[in-house]
Amino acid sequence: MAGEIFGTTIGINGCGRMGKGLLRYLIAKKLFPKIIINFGRKVGESIDDVVKHIMDDTIYGSLNNFAFGVASDEEMEISINYEEKDTIEINGVIIHVLQQDRNPKNINWAPAVVVVDTTGKYNYPNKDIYVPNGSVKGHLVSGSVKKVLVSSPFKDWESETSDDDTIMLVQGINDNEYNPSRHSIVSAASCTTTALAHTMKPLLQIIQPEDFLAIVLTTVHAWTGKQTLTDRVPASDTSDLVRSRSAIGNIFLSSTGAAKALPRVIPEVIKVQYSAKSVRVPTLTSSLIMATIDFKDGEMFRQGMTSRNIDELFKQAAYSDTKKYLRYFEHQSVATDVIGEKAAASIMGGEAELMRVSISNGIHYNKLSLCSWYDNEFGYVYMLTELLKKIVAGL
Repeated sequence: MAGEIFGTTIGINGCGRMGKGLLRYLIAKKLFPKIIINFGRKVGESIDDVVKHIMDDTIYGSLNNFAFGVASDEEMEISINYEEKDTIEINGVIIHVLQQDRNPKNINWAPAVVVVDTTGKYNYPNKDIYVPNGSVKGHLVSGSVKKVLVSSPFKDWESETSDDDTIMLVQGINDNEYNPSRHSIVSAASCTTTALAHTMKPLLQIIQPEDFLAIVLTTVHAWTGKQTLTDRVPASDTSDLVRSRSAIGNIFLSSTGAAKALPRVIPEVIKVQYSAKSVRVPTLTSSLIMATIDFKDGEMFRQGMTSRNIDELFKQAAYSDTKKYLRYFEHQSVATDVIGEKAAASIMGGEAELMRVSISNGIHYNKLSLCSWYDNEFGYVYMLTELLKKIVAGL
C-alpha cells in the first residue's frame, strides 16, 4: 500500500466524475494527509450521505475494492468527526467537506496550497474574479492557495497567451515547460487531448512536422455528465442541440476541442490541417481515437515502410516509456478491457493501416489510420494526478 508522499493539503473543487475519481484515487494512494473537497451545494441529508457518495461508484465499484482489489481481505477504515463539522477520515486521509458556495472567490480553501478545479465551469483564465458566477482566478484569493490546476482545456484561446501565469500541459508531453515561479493557473487539457498527444508523439520521431498534410480525427467517446438520460428542452443559446437528446438511447455526432488544443501542447503540429468529430455512444467509460493521417512521401516510405513497422514503432515507444503513459497490446480487445487502465493511451497492435497513395505523374503521398484506446475517466484522473504531483513538488 502506497504511503503519504506530500505533507501538504490540497483542494478539489467539484465532485462530479473527475472530482470524485481524483478524490478516490488520492484516498487510495494516500498521497496527501488532508484534502478539502467543495461540493458547492448541500449533499443529501447529512455527512453520512457524502461518505456514501465517495465510497460507492457504478463504474469502478466500492472504494474498498478500488483501493485493495476484490480478492483482498483489507477493509477501508472510515470515521466521521461529528464534533468537528463536515470532517471525515477515510483510509487515514482527513477530508474536509465544503457545501456552501460554488464561486471560487468565496471558498475558504485554507490551508490548501493547490486547488484542482474539476467543475468544467471555470476554464476561462482571463476572466476577472468579480464576473457573475465567478472565475478560476478567484481560487487564488484564498491566502493559502498558490496554484490552480484545471481539469479541462482553457476556452478563450485568443486571449489566453496574454497572461504569462497560465499554461496548458499534458504530463509526459510538455510538462517540462512548467515554471513554478511563473505559472499559477495550469490546464491539464482533456482526456482526449491527452490521449491524442501521446498517440502522436511516437509518429513525430519518423515524420517531420512539415511533412504532415492533414489529420482527420474521430473520437468514439463514452457519454458524460454534460448529457442527459432522457430527451430534454435545450438550454438557451445552445448550439449543440443533440446534447439535449437521450444519451443512453442514441449514438450521435458532437464537437470535440481535442484537435484545437493539440498544438498548445505539441507546437510542432500547429500548421497541420485538422478535422475532428466526436461520436458519443451509450457506454459508461472508455473511449477510442480513430485517426487518419496524410503525410508527404518520405524516403523511408519509398523504401518499403509497412503497417507492421508502425506497430513496431509504437511497441518500442511503449516499452521505452518508463512512466508507462503509453501502452501497446496486440490481443483483440473491447472498450471494457481498458477500464481502470492508467495509461494516457493504449495502442492496439495490428490495427494500423499504412498505404502509399498515387495521385498522378509520379506524385505520391501516404495515408495512415490507427486506433488508440483510453479510459476517459480513470486514465485521465491518473494523468491529472501525475501533473498535480509535479506542481506540488515544485512549491
